[in-house]
Amino acid sequence: MSQEFRPTRRRTPLVIVAVAVLALLGAGCAQDNTPQSYDTTTPGNPVPVDEYNFVEGCTGGSTGTTIAPRNLCQCMIDWIMVNVPASDSDKADRTNPDGTKTFADYTGPTFIAINKDLANHPENLPDFVKSGLAQACASQGFKASSGGSSGTAPLAPSTTQG
Repeated sequence: MSQEFRPTRRRTPLVIVAVAVLALLGAGCAQDNTPQSYDTTTPGNPVPVDEYNFVEGCTGGSTGTTIAPRNLCQCMIDWIMVNVPASDSDKADRTNPDGTKTFADYTGPTFIAINKDLANHPENLPDFVKSGLAQACASQGFKASSGGSSGTAPLAPSTTQG
């Protein structure tokens, strides 16, 4: 008996970003347990909690289900950590090596605010995040997919395998 080989083709929608963002805050059950900056670490693990949780949630971690490739997830969190302040205190306090405030002119939402909104509305990833991730992570397979009710193209990692 012969089995026909059919290449799998998966397209993981914007939900991947929402799941990964939600995973970032998954380590704490209450808002007061939420890391206020991206550099919070745990004893024995030099990788910041937010980065670790994001990548594990984005890739599927130890669930046995691959959601997205690790290099794509790492690219996304790298972009987010540089371009979106984690919290209001991170927004106010983070400084560049030259002493200037990193987010002095930033008017967008913090990661915590984005995460809170995505918990109830996973389609509400801000456009600047969508376009930033599309530009920064295109070489890792991230691309805009067609569709979206707001006229913007939701992003989806390209995980077509053949």
